Amino acid sequence: MQMLYMMKRLRLKFVIVSFLVLLTGALQAQPIKGITPENLDSLKNLELQMQGQAEAIIESPDFATRKTSCYSLIRNLVMALSLPGSFNYPFDSLKQLSIVKSPDDAFRIITWNLRNNDDSYRFYGAIQRNIKTGVTLIPLFDAGPLIKHPEDTTVDNNFWWGALYYKILPVKVKNETCYTLIGWNGANKKSNKKVIDVLRFQEGTVVFGAPIFKVGPNDIMNRVVFEYSNEVQNMVLTFEAEKKYIVFDHLAPLTPKALGFYELYFPDGSYDYFEFKDGYWNLKEMLFDNGTIKTKNDDIEERSKKYRKLHPPRDEQPKPTPTDSIPNKK
Repeated sequence: MQMLYMMKRLRLKFVIVSFLVLLTGALQAQPIKGITPENLDSLKNLELQMQGQAEAIIESPDFATRKTSCYSLIRNLVMALSLPGSFNYPFDSLKQLSIVKSPDDAFRIITWNLRNNDDSYRFYGAIQRNIKTGVTLIPLFDAGPLIKHPEDTTVDNNFWWGALYYKILPVKVKNETCYTLIGWNGANKKSNKKVIDVLRFQEGTVVFGAPIFKVGPNDIMNRVVFEYSNEVQNMVLTFEAEKKYIVFDHLAPLTPKALGFYELYFPDGSYDYFEFKDGYWNLKEMLFDNGTIKTKNDDIEERSKKYRKLHPPRDEQPKPTPTDSIPNKK
């Protein structure tokens, strides 16, 4: 009896495993909407090449190798995104790239970064639009270091304030769809940056930045840039879906004398947020579970001491990756 029972269990186990194998194969074999088998093979081959190139961009200690790999990836990505149906191809293995699709399926934006020898970054990207006449590709050219006042500036794809984007939030402003972008910018060895930007399509061109960030009664910005110490482990900038807030760490200088020296700015333990209303992202200060409160300016130093005690500087930081939490430098 025991032998018969064991044989039945083995037979059942074999049937289950066989079913799972067949199911997995069937799922993998499912076609992707709009992609022919021939183009699907081409996309898979190009993705395999780009996987190695993307890894080299991040992992290689040699700048020449990182740069060459970056240019090779650009060529392969352009070929891939030019294939019919490629808009629906996920490129799941390219973890080093940030690939974000708009909630309305109007476009997706692909961004990545190349680390320079001085620990600054150059950003690369492309917008793939899904329009009635087909799919169009718009390259992005990073000019961030040349834009001295990003909060007051609107630019096109040829003069882009580069970032790794990880969230797209469409909002309506006077019957125009403005796509709010949340992203990360590596800045330099002393500080990091995060950004809330806006993308608009106007007469076939793309425009970054729009006067929809109200940070005061008479103070409106085209984009919001946060800069803070590279020692910060986790500067939060995320979308709170339930309340529809863009929530972020309130940053403060270590001491009042450090005001304006952003490499000395740290989260102070409270959160601010933007709420979209009447065509603007309106700044609201000091978010807590029990409502909003104001914090006295004279307790900045005390709160900073508390933060430094809880979060001492780190000797080594992980590589940057797009996420709702701060992607720190190596």
